[in-house]
Amino acid sequence: MKYYYVTHDEKYAQAYYEFEDGAEKKCPKCGKICEFSRIGVYHTRLKGKKQGDFYHAPGCYIGNSKFLEMLVKYNITGYEIKDIVVDGWFDQRDNLIDLDSSDLKEIAILGKCGWYADKDGKEIKRCDKCGIINFSTRKEVKGIKVEEDTWDGSDIFSFSNWLGVMICTERLKEACEKEKIKNIRFIPLEEFTFA
Repeated sequence: MKYYYVTHDEKYAQAYYEFEDGAEKKCPKCGKICEFSRIGVYHTRLKGKKQGDFYHAPGCYIGNSKFLEMLVKYNITGYEIKDIVVDGWFDQRDNLIDLDSSDLKEIAILGKCGWYADKDGKEIKRCDKCGIINFSTRKEVKGIKVEEDTWDGSDIFSFSNWLGVMICTERLKEACEKEKIKNIRFIPLEEFTFA
């Protein structure tokens, strides 16, 4: 089974975080945020004229009706659909433009997997309390491996120590390719590095 890090393509309009209300929990040992619970609806704004079917803003993955219908058609698992608020669609000069965003929804990740390891299965140094990898250690990572005995089998999931980051199986990638989904990129986990 192949797994992928899911992100957007820079050639299309981009979604930006406006605000979200929520409660965060920090690890008592390392001080990093190890849990976040959103309260209410995610707010975003879009910038750029070229529309896609999928968008990625900090803490939120967004799909249009074509993308959402594809998830159902191919029986993709590990997500739920939530409403979002689009606070406007703008051109590159921040002028409001008239593009329809009424069918955009959040694809919230429900699928789970344990802590990630490097591509050889070697444990990556992390906080022994919360499991979060510190930034300096992340730079050393050259490829990631899914420990399948800790994965719930969902097509869309996130790691316990990389919360809210969409990882997927080849089933989602193949469905997107068949349906010609625009503005989505898949990076094989074994090739992934932190930029």
